[in-house]
Amino acid sequence: MIIATIVYPFLVFFGAKHWGAHFFQYALIFLAVFYFISARTGNALSWVWVGVCLVLCGWLLVSGDMLPAKLYPVAISIGLGTVFVWSLFYPPTVIERIARLQDPDLPEAGVVYTRQVTKVWIAFFCVNAIASASTSLFFSNEIWLLYNGFISYLLMGLLFVGEWLVRQNVQKKMKDGSN
Repeated sequence: MIIATIVYPFLVFFGAKHWGAHFFQYALIFLAVFYFISARTGNALSWVWVGVCLVLCGWLLVSGDMLPAKLYPVAISIGLGTVFVWSLFYPPTVIERIARLQDPDLPEAGVVYTRQVTKVWIAFFCVNAIASASTSLFFSNEIWLLYNGFISYLLMGLLFVGEWLVRQNVQKKMKDGSN
């Protein structure tokens, strides 16, 4: 599914030129079926994605316009941001769950740190949703593709690397403070 998400902006860009908007009904139905299968195996969030894909597909069917297909990355950012916000109110946070895979006995300082990282990711998803929506609504397909097919992934990668570097420093300080 990660590959489909990465390839999606390129499909939209090239598909708009060669296949037309209605081709994306099938792409969104494919995504909805994939999420439906995931939901049946216990992934409750997949039901949200099924709904998003079907709403976008229906909108695309009625409008015949590419805008609903271009809004899928916006929906992804809003959806992920919502999951991260939810996890702040119903811990453990998403980042804490990931951290506990590596360190099941995560100290309290680590839990506090993961809450802060969760907030950073929420901010990223908010900004990314706004940027994706802006490129969908106000810019050319080329700019939309550049942002949603490259820049957003670059920014996400920089955030991953930046957080990893900060985490190394935080872990070092936590170890030095415990000795």
